[in-house]
Amino acid sequence: MNNILIVAAREFRQIAATRSFWITLLILPVALALGPLTSRFLDPAKTETVMVVDQSGGAVGAALRALIADPARAEAMGKAGLARVRERFTWRQVALQMEEVYRETIAKRAGGSIARLDPRSEQAVIDQGFALLADTLGRARHLLGVANRAA
Repeated sequence: MNNILIVAAREFRQIAATRSFWITLLILPVALALGPLTSRFLDPAKTETVMVVDQSGGAVGAALRALIADPARAEAMGKAGLARVRERFTWRQVALQMEEVYRETIAKRAGGSIARLDPRSEQAVIDQGFALLADTLGRARHLLGVANRAA
């Protein structure tokens, strides 16, 4: 650990010795202050423009143009995509995937066979993981609530 800190200190000294490092430090607060101000002078249509780099020889561009020309189809595809996301990416699916990760990890620690473990210890590891996940999600909800109230 001490060697890592020595290398990190040496790297920092080399970076801090450059002019560009200090110029960037001076420019950063100015850029952060001017960013919101410049958005007031930009045309909103230009900030909502999306650029797609089509590397397929034009097939993607043609499909996007056809979709833009048919709003009903675009809306139907959007609804179908949303339904698929709601179906496949639920908290239940996340929990099942996390359970699979725990099972694989336990199996690796047991030498490749999960059957060698005491089922009570396996369940305890899974329960502990889910408790940690629930705690993390609770903290995230709290932080989002605080941020939403502040806004």
